[in-house]
Amino acid sequence: MQPTEPVPGWHAPVYQSLAQPMLTAGVPSDFFMFSMVGTLALALVWWPVLVLQAGVYWVAKRLTAWDPLWMGILKRYLSYSARYEG
Repeated sequence: MQPTEPVPGWHAPVYQSLAQPMLTAGVPSDFFMFSMVGTLALALVWWPVLVLQAGVYWVAKRLTAWDPLWMGILKRYLSYSARYEG
């Protein structure tokens, strides 16, 4: 049995800001902050890191266009133990 009209009082809007990750410059905010701070620190010592960072940023932007939640998935994957005690 499918209702044709919504039940009064049981409608709650879900806003996009609650479901989508917050992006800065097209990539996840935590990735952006981590990569920019690291790049600026390393650029003072070794300037070719700027070219490397441009490539990393391009890959991150492509990953974000493909799956905006990739950073959360990567964090979850890295938090798992390599082996478990049996």
